[in-house]
This record gives sequence, structure tokens and C-alpha cells, in this order.
Amino acid sequence: MEMPVFSPKRREVMPLGWADISDLIPLLNTPEVQRLEQSTQLGVNYKVFPTATHKRLGHSLGVVEMTTRLIQELFRRDFFPESERAQLMQDLRIAALLHDLGHAPYGHPSEYVAKFLEMGYDHKVKTAELIRQLDSTIRKCGSSSDRIVQLLDEKNGAPEGKLVYGSPTGGDKILYLLQDKYFAGVLDVSETVDPPTLFGYSCWTGKELAIARQGIPAFEVLGRLFMNMYLHCYFKPECLAAQRLWEKGIEVYMRETGLSVREMYEMREFELESALAASDVRMVRECHKRLSEFGSLEAAVTLKVRGVESKKTPVGDSPKEVGIRPEHATGLSEFYENPLNRTKLEKKLAVQYSLSEDGVVVTTTPDLPKLVPKDIPVVDETGVDAGTIFEQSPEHKESLQRLARKGYSFIVWAPTNARERVAAGYKEVCAIIEAESKVELTYDVGARERKLFTEPAK
Repeated sequence: MEMPVFSPKRREVMPLGWADISDLIPLLNTPEVQRLEQSTQLGVNYKVFPTATHKRLGHSLGVVEMTTRLIQELFRRDFFPESERAQLMQDLRIAALLHDLGHAPYGHPSEYVAKFLEMGYDHKVKTAELIRQLDSTIRKCGSSSDRIVQLLDEKNGAPEGKLVYGSPTGGDKILYLLQDKYFAGVLDVSETVDPPTLFGYSCWTGKELAIARQGIPAFEVLGRLFMNMYLHCYFKPECLAAQRLWEKGIEVYMRETGLSVREMYEMREFELESALAASDVRMVRECHKRLSEFGSLEAAVTLKVRGVESKKTPVGDSPKEVGIRPEHATGLSEFYENPLNRTKLEKKLAVQYSLSEDGVVVTTTPDLPKLVPKDIPVVDETGVDAGTIFEQSPEHKESLQRLARKGYSFIVWAPTNARERVAAGYKEVCAIIEAESKVELTYDVGARERKLFTEPAK
């Protein structure tokens, strides 16, 4: 008989403290959930933040505890009928444990490639598949797979699932911001929030989480924490470069070996990384090698929203900073969201500067509006709809939008010994980007050199 994995009834989940998991042990002992212990929460970002090696199992247990505390506070203030509370609590605890079950090895960078290689199959689809496979165990824990899938379906599922997943004030969102900041040690992010305070202002409308009007200042801090974690951690340029090297390596590996998207999702992280490191394809090996080397690539040309870029004219071997219009930033983000389009651009830039394909990396943040967290419904002292936090505090929305504009970057990375050459050729770089994306770039460079780009794309 197979021995169960040792699972104490209480686990210490940082930065929350102790979490009671006694009701979830049958699920914790399944291979599907144990796999989370071998999956890193922040993917390859630990290459930039060395202490960010926490695992998805620790994150999932943290979401269980965070969601439990949120629900208990809502129950305390008489939200939800008393007759439904016990079952709702159990359903949501199980949903919290299983919400990330289907992530690919190293998470989002692998999933970005898979998304465009096989449209319609992603970690949410995979999560639903795995949850249905666990139906008998879920029933032992007091729920059903149909109910859990319904709770985790953001578009068409049960609204109570927003207490766990998909809401800017739900258990998952608050937990991952606090936990990732704690483990990564992001020194550039000063904001912090107190979950009990946030929960004390949380209200349930019957369809979604709202906040009491007097809690707006506390949730404004949460919004700033969200933005700054994305700018200084998840979308930090060096993190995007590391992610791009992984994307590039896995894309070529899957094309050359015929590894399907579904097969890739089944692999463990150590299996996939070992396969890339030992690949017969030189470019795959080189991308993996660069990922393991600090400073192997440096920013050569950076496109930022005009007004945010450096005011000094670059000299010497400094990277070239180019200011572009907001609509151009949106166009580039939308086109190059597809990592396969970035691969094509990198090939052309590599040819232009006589570099190997692994020696040119292009990174971009998502479209600027996507960086701004979702708006939050607000209710007054009597529970009546009082608009949203952005309506009540338009200056808060504007401050987040300013952060988004500041955080946008489109960067061409090159080897150290080629950076100056690529930076000096920024006109050719922009011409190639224009030709590939069909986005015409009107741009400024530095404080004195202002040009309207009209030369034909090469």
C-alpha cells in the first residue's frame, strides 16, 4: 500500500503564520497537489530576485488561509445566510487550494508561448481538467469537482468564487502581492497592507466584493502596492529579459522536438529545464546558458512613453532611450504580446547587427491600461451602491495611470560587447520595429535631439 505524504494538521505559511489544513489532507496527499511543491511561484524571476524561490503549494495554502479569514469576517458581519455558511466555507477553501493546479512549468513565460502555439488551451483549462480528475477526493473533503470548477470560472461561474480568485480584493490577489514581496524582498516597493483592516471594510453585494466608503484610503494603498509590485518585480526589465530567454528557448525546443502544448503542461520544472539545457539545438542551449549568466545581456535601446524617458542625451556606450507616444506604446504592446512575433523581430535584429539569435532579446510590458488594477465597487454606510473607488477618488485612478505610463518599456537587449553598436543604430532598430509591427514611431531622443521618424523602414 502506498504510504501517504506526511501532512501535519497545521502549516506555517509566511507571511500569514499558522494555517489549519486538517480538512484538506486527502487533497494534499494527491500527486496533482503535491506537484505544486515542485513549481516556483514566480517562475524564472528568481534569476533576478535570488530569494524568490517560494513554491506554488505555499502560495495555495496561503490563499486558503487568506480566503478563510476574509469569509470569517464577512460571516461575522452577517453576509450570507447562516444555513449556507458551512458549505460555502468548505467549497471556497477547496477552490483556494486548487486554483493554480494547472500552471505550466515555470508558469506564465511557458504559458505565453503555449497560448499562441495552441490557441484555447491554457492553465485555466488545465486546472479544470485536473479538478475533475480529483472529484472523488474532493467529495471526501465535502464538495464536488463541478462546484469547484464553477467557483473558479471567472466569466461564467458562481460569483462567490470572486472571494478567492479574479477579484482585486479577493484572497488570491492580496496574498500573492504580500507573499511575493516578502519572499522576493522587493526593496523598491514601500507600500504594505494589513489584511484584517482590508477585510473589515469588505462587503458582499450578492454578486461581487465591494468596500465600504470609509475604507477607500486603505484600498488606495492596495492599488499602489499592486502597481509597484508589477513595475518593480513582475515587469521589472531584468525579470522580463529572463522570462524572454525562457520563452525563446522553450518555443524553439517545442518546434524542433515536436513537444505538444499538452505534453509540456504535464512536465515537472526540473524535467523541462534539464531538457532545454541538454538540447541538441544550439540556440536552445544558449538561451538556457544566458539565463544562468548574470549580465550576459544589457539594454541597448529602450522605448518609453514620451515624458518619462531620460532627459539627458545619451553619450558613449550608454543605452539609447527613445520617447514614443502613448498610442504607439499600446500598438507595440498589443502586437508583441505574441512572443512568436518577438522571435521574428529578434531574428531580423540579429541579422542587422551580425549577432547570434540568442544574443538579441526583445521585451515589452503589456498594454498600459492593463497595468491598472480593476475598479472596485463602493457602498455607503447603509450598504447602498455608492459608485466605485475610481469615481469616488479620480485622483487615485490618475496616479495609477501615471505609474503605468512610467512603467512601460520596450527594450532591445544585446550582449555587452555589442550594446554600444546596437544603441548607436537606434534608427535602424526603430525602422525594423516599424516594418514588423506596422506601428509608425514618432519619437524623441534625449533633451536636444528631437526627430520625426520618416525614413523608410529597411
